[in-house]
Amino acid sequence: MGLVTAEQMKEARRWFTWAQAWADVDLDGDLDLFLTDLGLRAPISVLEKKPQSSRLYINEGTRFVDRTEEWGLLRWLADTPFFGVAFGDEDGDGYPDLFVSSPLTETSMLFHNVSGRRFEKSPQVFPEKGFTAAFVDVDHDGDLDLFQAGVTTARSSAERAMFHKNIGEYRGGYSAIFVQDGGRLTRREDAFEGELPANVMGASFGDLNNDGCFDFYLGTGNPEPWYFMPNLMYAGKRNGSSCTGTGENISMLQGFGNIQKGHGIVFFDFDEDGDQDVYSVLGGGWPGDKWVDQFFVNDSHLAGNSWIKLRLRGHRTNYYGVGARISVYTADDAGTPIVRRYFMDAGTGFGSKPYLAHIGLYKAKRVDRVEVYWPVSRETRVYHPEILQTTVLDENDGSIVTTAAR
Repeated sequence: MGLVTAEQMKEARRWFTWAQAWADVDLDGDLDLFLTDLGLRAPISVLEKKPQSSRLYINEGTRFVDRTEEWGLLRWLADTPFFGVAFGDEDGDGYPDLFVSSPLTETSMLFHNVSGRRFEKSPQVFPEKGFTAAFVDVDHDGDLDLFQAGVTTARSSAERAMFHKNIGEYRGGYSAIFVQDGGRLTRREDAFEGELPANVMGASFGDLNNDGCFDFYLGTGNPEPWYFMPNLMYAGKRNGSSCTGTGENISMLQGFGNIQKGHGIVFFDFDEDGDQDVYSVLGGGWPGDKWVDQFFVNDSHLAGNSWIKLRLRGHRTNYYGVGARISVYTADDAGTPIVRRYFMDAGTGFGSKPYLAHIGLYKAKRVDRVEVYWPVSRETRVYHPEILQTTVLDENDGSIVTTAAR
């Protein structure tokens, strides 16, 4: 469509953009940008913005150019609201695919990247309404799965979750994990224990106990000022040293189930002691609905579970290694193999994670090897970092720099 001008950027302030995602969709070594937009005028006067379709901006060196139409997306995105967006190589062909999450039934879409030149819509139908989304390998089998946070109305979620009424009347609000199953993303019905319906405004995932199984924190909320519902924490469950890809509801432990509306969430080791903490932005959009943010400091001591932190430095691939896939191979004291996978991206919209892979290794005492697939060079390099260290892995020469936790 053309270069984004200063006048267009001024006009863009009137758009209602929800989320962003970065990926090197054409594998030229720099990052491109996708923005989701409401796509139609909001029914709430305070949120009224000029309707604008979601857009793909290609990085052409010194400028970002709107290439939504050229990449075959405009016909699908026009006049349709989308809340969440995620990039990930879902079909394993080396190119980042695109998922956009919609608040309308059967409107979320998966697009396959065709040789870094265009996107083609997948025939797969996603019946659930969704808010934020992210690709993540929840079962560590080497294939990317898909997380989609649920969205629904305040009334329907309150009636079902709080009063157990009209369970069969509404279907929205259930967060979902779609796992790879024979080249198709299939919803795992037991992914979130109890399937509590909630309008999820912000979400992120990490690993609070360093067992390598992803924990999901879902920030609930709604513009309705009367709406309140506990934020939801699901702890990833294990079977021995393997991750099941399911989560146990532990929302009422450690204060995670606070009822203030949750928005941006990040898992990160803020105090650099080897375990992840959680920062959560709280409060609604109305003056009387504001709240102070919440910071959970992790002092659980983790029962001796091990970890490793990895930063990537790309050369042909973008600097932060966005789109790279990390595999860590180790074993426990009994010799049982432990494999952990990590996909390098910025996480979900209305939530985030840094470009630092914090990978829990459960009872491992060493790291046998780390393999990194670099998407632009299409090479898998092998590294041998130390356990309980932060290590920088370089795409070109494989050099490593380590720093210990405090």
